[in-house]
Amino acid sequence: MTATEAKSKKPGPALWLSILIFVIGAALASFGGIRAFTTAFESITVDAFDIPGSQTRTLDAGEFEVFGESGTILDLDRGTTFGIDDITVTQVATGNNIPLFQPALATEFNRNATFFTTVAVFEVTEPGDYRIDIESNGQALGLVVRALLSSFDAVRTPLILLIAGAIIAVLGMIMIVVGIVRRSRADKAARNGASPSPQFNAIPNQNFTAPQNPAAPQNPAAPQSPPPAPPGTQPPAPPAQDGHSASDANTPW
Repeated sequence: MTATEAKSKKPGPALWLSILIFVIGAALASFGGIRAFTTAFESITVDAFDIPGSQTRTLDAGEFEVFGESGTILDLDRGTTFGIDDITVTQVATGNNIPLFQPALATEFNRNATFFTTVAVFEVTEPGDYRIDIESNGQALGLVVRALLSSFDAVRTPLILLIAGAIIAVLGMIMIVVGIVRRSRADKAARNGASPSPQFNAIPNQNFTAPQNPAAPQNPAAPQSPPPAPPGTQPPAPPAQDGHSASDANTPW
């Protein structure tokens, strides 16, 4: 990698990769969450059907319960209008009837101010389409719901998808934030490095004279005057023209 490529490469995780990881994680979490909710709370989301009548459902392997409308919240004595003998469950692909069993414990739940009570239980061993036919002496509503224990087994895979997708989405979000922060810091550092610091160039003053060292001569080429003689001493007199010194000329004798 050349120096130009290293300089042009943005620091931190690539933005497109971070967004892709976040989108994948969010999609997995959404799918797993919706599937887990609809499986665990199938009694709330599944469609009811009118009885006498029938309903064809695509069922996975597991245990299912057949519920019948037993009354409203205002009814003190609630009961279903059909029994286990009035129910037929048929595998569409083979035409075989699925055995029905009495529930070990009759359960009841409220849905839109209407109570439903368990009438029969059957087990699906092969996933596929099944038709539920119910005969009744009166008009009512019926529901086919996955049993509670089977719901826990069926909800395991959607929960794994939900948790894994949430982790991946959080990882993608962290990568996006880290990339934004690191790129912002790199851009700021680049701007600070590109702008030159102010330079203060001193303008010479033409009227300014540099201080001179008093001990040093100002002009080496000029003749130097002799230093003054110490006090109390006289310089020697110059010799006279006739061969006598100046001190002899001043002597009276």
